[in-house]
Amino acid sequence: MKVIIVVIAPIMKSSCRVLKRKKCIAKKTPTIKVNSTFDNVVVFRRALIQYAITNEFQYFVEKSEPTRVTTRCSNLECKWRIHASVKQDGITFEVKTFVEAHSCTRSNKGGNKLASQGWIASVIRDKLKSNGDVPIPKLQKWVMKKYNVDVSYMKVFRGKEQAYNEIYGKWDDSFMKINDYKEELLRRNPGSVVDIDFETKSNKKLFLRFFVSLIACSKGFRDGCRPYIALDACHLKGKFNGVLVAATSVDGNNSIFPVAYGVLESENKTSWIWFIDLLKKAIGTPDGLVFSSDMQKGLDVAITQIYSNVEHRECIRHLYSNFKKTFSW
Repeated sequence: MKVIIVVIAPIMKSSCRVLKRKKCIAKKTPTIKVNSTFDNVVVFRRALIQYAITNEFQYFVEKSEPTRVTTRCSNLECKWRIHASVKQDGITFEVKTFVEAHSCTRSNKGGNKLASQGWIASVIRDKLKSNGDVPIPKLQKWVMKKYNVDVSYMKVFRGKEQAYNEIYGKWDDSFMKINDYKEELLRRNPGSVVDIDFETKSNKKLFLRFFVSLIACSKGFRDGCRPYIALDACHLKGKFNGVLVAATSVDGNNSIFPVAYGVLESENKTSWIWFIDLLKKAIGTPDGLVFSSDMQKGLDVAITQIYSNVEHRECIRHLYSNFKKTFSW
């Protein structure tokens, strides 16, 4: 009797996991039947891909047009077939005929050619929304575990980029709206300092730098913070490079208080002078003002040029690290 328990327990546990995974997938599987409607042809195609992947079979397309789609099981001897076409409104798609039962043996075996870039984008979108930036290898493992589909690194990479575009919009479109963003900030926060710097190359106007100091931040600094500004920068990771810079202070509760932030093309003398000059426009020169920073390139020159009579100190931790690199023992 003891031997039977030892043998059966792992089998039951494994079976429960399989059933649990199937139930989870079933919740995500779209309902497709005769008279089912979809917002447009793209939504229908994605739903069909999702249906095929979760049910572990592949199909080929007989007809794929903006007004009608007909597909059959990849096994030509199988009776599975679906046909959908556009309704009278010219947009909505409706399933007209559907032979749901398969007469072939289906086996996904960890791969499915239907797992396209668009499908990957649709299934990982919610995961990216809730978890933020997820590494590609982790997304690969998640898709394999959830849908039993083995997809390549580059396909997941492109799917992730497409998902981000669908969630946040395209990178290029954001730059096209940057002037509107500036005007909206100034309209909703009168008295703020917001500026954009462009450069011209081959008769094209290209984004270079961006500065923001909202009136609530600059006024809060002048009225309720110590005359202390910490400056720092970090590299941006994404389609376009650059650095994110920030000016922060310390309020009456010893908490970090944001004063200004911006995006620069790189850490250099010209960009730091541009940033510090706009910071002075926002906060002025309070009595006893002190700047603190790491050894950013060009920052010493910028502070000396814009705030010639203001004390500038460097972080002791970074001084120690740099000293140790130069004079190791």
